[in-house]
Amino acid sequence: MKYHIDTIPLWDAVKQDSECPLCILQRHNELSEAEKLLGAAVMDPDTRIKVNGKGFCKEHQRLLIAGNNRLGLALMMQSHLEHIKPEIMKNIANSKKNQKRSFLFKKSAEAKESADEAAKKLRDISESCILCDRVNEHMHRYADNFITLWKNDEKFREAFRESKGVCVEHIALLLSIVPKRLNSAQAEEFISAIESTLEKSLTRQKEEIDNFCKKYDYRNRDLPWGNSKDAPERVINRLQGWCVGEEPHPDDRNRGKKY
Repeated sequence: MKYHIDTIPLWDAVKQDSECPLCILQRHNELSEAEKLLGAAVMDPDTRIKVNGKGFCKEHQRLLIAGNNRLGLALMMQSHLEHIKPEIMKNIANSKKNQKRSFLFKKSAEAKESADEAAKKLRDISESCILCDRVNEHMHRYADNFITLWKNDEKFREAFRESKGVCVEHIALLLSIVPKRLNSAQAEEFISAIESTLEKSLTRQKEEIDNFCKKYDYRNRDLPWGNSKDAPERVINRLQGWCVGEEPHPDDRNRGKKY
């Protein structure tokens, strides 16, 4: 199969001795998109309109505030606050009005429904995130290309079978795309490879975290650490996608960088 701009990053990630190649790509794209948002995009009208409507989730606010352009972030939050304040206040006012009306007419079910609706709308406002949307778009494209590579390239299939597989979060992403790209036989083979690599990795990581816990018993002070010193972080990342510990790509150009 011919390699091109969409398959080379996948090959590079699979060749890394990582717990999940898709976590490498997700983190790289997350940092790259954050860098863009704090760069020239701060004053880009189209970007500002999108930020006004979406804002950022808590996780990405922490990422952006740690960058080197607090003023740029402040400018985006200034216009986002101006844009979103009326919607926030409208939902709270509607909830108050509906609660009063429901109380007067003794309709507790309607009061609960109104409160739940207002709470949902406010949660949607609080949790929406333009950076999440951009990263998710990248990851759906990578997952689609991952399955296309699996389908068409025997060398890629072999490399994946010999890898540590992917995390549970990205298994879910891949499985959601399987029916669109693979026939029944191909899907069975692909899912079997996912299952096999996951079983090996979970068995290995269970042994590593067992060893980590044993080391905290004074009777085992001479027990070698082996690969278990960072076992808690790697188990967490296996189950939920990379979120703690060392950056997933040791050679990432963004590592340690204040963007």
